[in-house]
Amino acid sequence: MAHLVCSAALGTLLVLSVGCSFVPPEAPATLAETGLYSDSAETLADGVVAFEPRWALWSDTASKNRWFQLPAGEMIDTSDPDGWVFPVGTKAWKEFTRDEVRVETRLLEKVGPGDYDGEWRMVAYLWNDDQTAAVAQPEGLEDASGTDHDLPDDDGCNTCHSGAADVLLGISALQLDHAGDGVTLGSLTDAGRLSAPISDPPDLPGDADAQAALGYLHANCGNCHGPRNTLLPVRFWLTLDALGTVAETPAYVTGVDVGSVKTRPLENTRAVVLIAPGDPDGSLVWVRTQRRSPEVGTMPPIGSERLDPAAGVLADWITSL
Repeated sequence: MAHLVCSAALGTLLVLSVGCSFVPPEAPATLAETGLYSDSAETLADGVVAFEPRWALWSDTASKNRWFQLPAGEMIDTSDPDGWVFPVGTKAWKEFTRDEVRVETRLLEKVGPGDYDGEWRMVAYLWNDDQTAAVAQPEGLEDASGTDHDLPDDDGCNTCHSGAADVLLGISALQLDHAGDGVTLGSLTDAGRLSAPISDPPDLPGDADAQAALGYLHANCGNCHGPRNTLLPVRFWLTLDALGTVAETPAYVTGVDVGSVKTRPLENTRAVVLIAPGDPDGSLVWVRTQRRSPEVGTMPPIGSERLDPAAGVLADWITSL
């Protein structure tokens, strides 16, 4: 059962101040108890549907399956088309298979009201050797099931998902705006599950190189470099209302003037800017993706130990500028 944790302090004039925070209930001990499956580890429960984001996050060669479930009769609050707020009871799962081994399935479940700040529980479930059941692993686990895949702990989940308006990253207007299988922006609109339908999102600007690069930045960098993080000086999170300015000139990346961002040293040899038109090796955006050591500023800073071949779209785009 969810509960409130409150702290009280006796202030001046004998006024009692009380602060309370919502504490999510403990996650189910096994994946079978989360409601993903109906009767086995292969049959999805009623109301659970697959989805695929338009742009995927690199996960070191792991293949992924994703599922989503809205509570019956409920709608997603899309009054802010770039910041969807999900109803209590929303669940999302992501399954990771590495080296042909189904290693883990993650659950994200909204258990309290509001648009973030503790109302979600997030936990990874580790599959057994027989691939018949998965058990909660809230402390995380490195090199799980004989692979190089690491299960995140609770803090690891928050590191990425706290950048979204309401935790879920791959379920949004832009990420579901495609004609593929599973849940899409169109299917949610047709089913009446959006409070404010988004009928015609704008297309990404630029040529094919620019569009591929912007999508890559959105999925792989925007989770941290997004609207909720005010500490980072540059944004790579695409928004519907800003698409008209994105990538129209080499000087802009998702509406941020990269020329105004301070240059930074690279290997103590020369200064680089975020994006140096025509020069990937002089562009911090590209250089950081080609590192896998936290000591030298890798991007992303967690969740990856291998370089992503698909990141080459950034080099292609920068070269074309």
